[in-house]
Amino acid sequence: AVDLLVSLTPSQASEYRKYTKNTVYIPNPMPDVSKNPADLKTKTILIVARIDIKHKGLDYLSDLVDYLPNGWQIKVVGSGKPEDEKAFKNIVDQSNNRIIWESAVDGDELSKKYQQASVFLMPSRFEGFPLTLGEAMSYGLPIIAFDLDGTRTILKDDDGNSGILVDHGNVELFGEKMLSLINDESLRTEMSEKSINRVSIFSEAKVINRWIEILNK
Repeated sequence: AVDLLVSLTPSQASEYRKYTKNTVYIPNPMPDVSKNPADLKTKTILIVARIDIKHKGLDYLSDLVDYLPNGWQIKVVGSGKPEDEKAFKNIVDQSNNRIIWESAVDGDELSKKYQQASVFLMPSRFEGFPLTLGEAMSYGLPIIAFDLDGTRTILKDDDGNSGILVDHGNVELFGEKMLSLINDESLRTEMSEKSINRVSIFSEAKVINRWIEILNK
């Protein structure tokens, strides 16, 4: 019945084509590359997410903090339902100050959080098309994420990965990859460049042009 069905990921488009050939893939637009890139030398690993323990994989942090060298911390910025915040506070309290939790912010305050980090984590169990990943990449943050449809669409292309994708649920490998970025500043710089190059593929101008082509037909 539809003239066109637009999906956010190629795999979604492939699935929907079983029901209608009038299906295309158009991603959401990502932010422009920031003029104030991330520091990459701070001992801060950032997560920006709603406080939803299972969805966002925040329970994995109880294991991931064991990979942190002295002085390094995981900073989580976000708010959620009271029951999730209560459960997450317990995780934070048991981390021996290795997890720092701050309430959700936006605008210039959120920009500062990205600028003051060296690595960005997305340990979610599932994601559609996570825009916070694009925000982090626009600041040149190296990315580690579980390999999901949405994260794969953003980070992976024919030339390889623009971030570190880890098999879903493999917390041990996730921690090892996190530690490799912690211990290697040159690797962080290399991954930072990949983030910046990749996020430009999803620029607002490019995405808008694809929509204009469709709407003008």
